[in-house]
Amino acid sequence: MTLAPTVTLGAAAWRFGSPAAILLLVAVPFVVALLWFGFERARRGLLTFAGTTPQNSKPGVARAGLKIALVAAGLSSLMLALARPQADPVEETVNVRGRDVVFILDVSRSMLSRDAVPNRLARAKLWINDLVNTLQGDRVGLVAFAGAAVVKCPLTLDYGFFRMALDELSPASVPRGGTLIGDAIRKAMSDVFEPGPGRYRDIVLITDGEDQGSFPAEAAKQAAEQGVRLIVIGIGSEIEGAPVPAGEKSDTRYLEYQGERVRSRLDETTLAKIAEAATRAAGDSGGGGVFLNVGTGTINLDKVYHDLAGSSEKREVETKSNVVYRELFPYFLVIAALCLAVEPTIGGRRRISSPKSAAVSPSFSRPMAAAVALICAVIPARAAEPASPASAAPTGTVAPVAPAPPMGADALYNSGRELFLAGKYSEAAERFRSADLESRDPELSARARFNLGQSLLKETSPQEGKPIDPALAKARLEEAAQAFRSAFEARPGDTEAARNVEIARRMLKDLEEQQEKQKQQQQQQSDKDQKNDGKSGEDQDQQGQNGDQQQKQDGKSAQQHQQNSDKLKDLAKQQSQAADQSQKASEQQNPEQREQEQQKAQNQQESVNKQTQQQKQKSTASAGEQAKQKMDEAQKEQQAASDALKKGDNKKAEQHQRNAADLLNEAAQSEEKAAQEAKQSQDQKQGQEQKQGQGKDQAKNEQAKEEKPKYNETASQLLDKERRERDARQQVLRALRGRPVPVEKDW
Repeated sequence: MTLAPTVTLGAAAWRFGSPAAILLLVAVPFVVALLWFGFERARRGLLTFAGTTPQNSKPGVARAGLKIALVAAGLSSLMLALARPQADPVEETVNVRGRDVVFILDVSRSMLSRDAVPNRLARAKLWINDLVNTLQGDRVGLVAFAGAAVVKCPLTLDYGFFRMALDELSPASVPRGGTLIGDAIRKAMSDVFEPGPGRYRDIVLITDGEDQGSFPAEAAKQAAEQGVRLIVIGIGSEIEGAPVPAGEKSDTRYLEYQGERVRSRLDETTLAKIAEAATRAAGDSGGGGVFLNVGTGTINLDKVYHDLAGSSEKREVETKSNVVYRELFPYFLVIAALCLAVEPTIGGRRRISSPKSAAVSPSFSRPMAAAVALICAVIPARAAEPASPASAAPTGTVAPVAPAPPMGADALYNSGRELFLAGKYSEAAERFRSADLESRDPELSARARFNLGQSLLKETSPQEGKPIDPALAKARLEEAAQAFRSAFEARPGDTEAARNVEIARRMLKDLEEQQEKQKQQQQQQSDKDQKNDGKSGEDQDQQGQNGDQQQKQDGKSAQQHQQNSDKLKDLAKQQSQAADQSQKASEQQNPEQREQEQQKAQNQQESVNKQTQQQKQKSTASAGEQAKQKMDEAQKEQQAASDALKKGDNKKAEQHQRNAADLLNEAAQSEEKAAQEAKQSQDQKQGQEQKQGQGKDQAKNEQAKEEKPKYNETASQLLDKERRERDARQQVLRALRGRPVPVEKDW
């Protein structure tokens, strides 16, 4: 490191940290000359104007010189402080040690899915930013990939530049869509890491999987052979998936394929294979692989990284030899402040005393002082006197009231909080809305918008048994969602605001469904009343419509039971895989490998627990009693397995996991049986309806025997065949309704 030249003065060496600022001292003589010129011009102008007229004071040369000297000293000290004088050098040697960490982040359009709040890509950015904030001496790099991989930040110790590159990531950061995980790993190995093997390198891969034939397991194997440790993090829902938005800022438009919304799911199998391939190929190279299935939850990536890789061996990144000086600029700042503060207190004029004026002043000043005191006492007293009756307002009129001073943003906000706590939600909403408009503080505005949303949500709930107007409730819910969204945009880290946006949207959707259901019920009641006033034949038609509606309900019930059965089977399969992982951990002899396998088993079990809880909440209304009972028992077994894994008892955890898998399979069989019963009921009602229809047609034919010819038997057979085919198609559509269409493309 090249040091600035030092100047030895006595026994101490000193220097200027910013020597270029010394050039500012050249301006001080010009400032002094300008101030003296102004003083002389004012003094000569006064002499010309006053002439020989006696004066009580005149400009003092000594006072002016002292004021100019103080200004010059203050400016000189300020400029010397800007030059940063330093003294007492001490040489220090610093060794910087750390690892090389490359973050590979999936920016394909599927990462915009909102099953993770606010979306998968934003959640991954928060994780990476939290980890970088805890790094010390580690070099970091960034690779973004979709259908192609792009290096956004090379290995660097400049964490500020890394964060700027991370914030700018979006699906537009890469030139082509898709998901090529293997190409991203190879890009990091060839263009980011230094060539050759090494033991101090880590790759943190965050993606939702769904690779498109880029051979990611082979790429992970090659990286592990060169000593690179892979930490693979999967994000996204595994069972249901989430719809893919059409754009980064689109809230209502989603991608569609063949008339169905495209849904993106977490490809856990591919990501597990990547970590497993890296682990097998590691050997003594120091590499390896770890797969963390986060799903739609969250993770403390900084703690996980330091637990997995932070304790590993670190290399010496850099050795610095620094010469540290003691800063002297605060002393010069104090001198400058004193000089510039004293200068205005010194008057620029000198008082002239004369014998005549001295003799007259005492006798003249006392009466004047008494008069001034009398005036000062009288004027406030007159101002405080009430108006006389003659000048008062006439009877029957009201004097105008002075307007109250407007309330500030802080006062409006505090007043809104008090009204909210008192249960006056409408008035509180108005105060929060006014506080947002009046505030110039972004933080206060964000809090006001958040509380405005809370007040509007409270207004939508019926209070004291009084129903609320549906149209008014819908408007308030829309405004509440907008308020929460504005609060989240002002404070992107506010997860509570993001969660409340979803709550407001869900309440709005429930309200719309309730209104639609009420309209349908009213329409059905109206049709029923009209047909009750008609003939008996119309009554039979109404009964047929009711039978069709009941038949549709049976078909919908069968579909719901079948969907529950499929999801429970998937959960049972995942629970069995978690049990296999626990068995693998118990059979592992290497302590380090056993700990890693046990961590994998624990992560898988937590994921299955969360998905089972979600499935139970979704199927509360549609599942049978026996299936609910089995799911409750399965959850108890899952909780016991999680506790056993935390204690390190892998065999006991495996037994609980097997029991939970069996219970989930029994629940799935119960739901499948319920679906079959609902389907049989639907078929029976359909057969009865056909028989009733045939009897009705036969009665009509007999009644019109004399007026109309008989139906042609061939035409009747064709119509019956067409009716049966139409019913079969409707049953197939009911069975497929609600299931996503499999798509072999990456979005």
